[in-house]
Parts: sequence; structure tokens; C-alpha cells
Amino acid sequence: MKVLVIMVAVVVFLAFIFALAAAASCKSDDEKKDEDREQEEWILKTRKEKKWKINRKE
Repeated sequence: MKVLVIMVAVVVFLAFIFALAAAASCKSDDEKKDEDREQEEWILKTRKEKKWKINRKE
């Protein structure tokens, strides 16, 4: 009976640890939006640079 109680306690403890790890690794919506905006800005910047280089060669 004591072994069963200890096993249940260990399972609950591990579930708690995994839940904390999952919560810590989740990004907030604001962080995702910031990363998306930065990526879009970088894409637009590189497109403009490529167009400028192509137009300059002609």
C-alpha cells in the first residue's frame, strides 16, 4: 500500500514538472506577432535590395 502511494506521488510530481516545462516553453501571442512582423520586414527589405541590384545592373 505504501508503494502505491509513493508511485502515485511520483506520477503527480512528474506531471507537474512536465506541465511547468510546457508552460515555460509556450510563447505568448505578442511574442509570435513580433517575430512575424520582424520576419515580414526582413523579407520586404531583402526584396527591395534584390530589385535595386537588378535595376542597377540594367
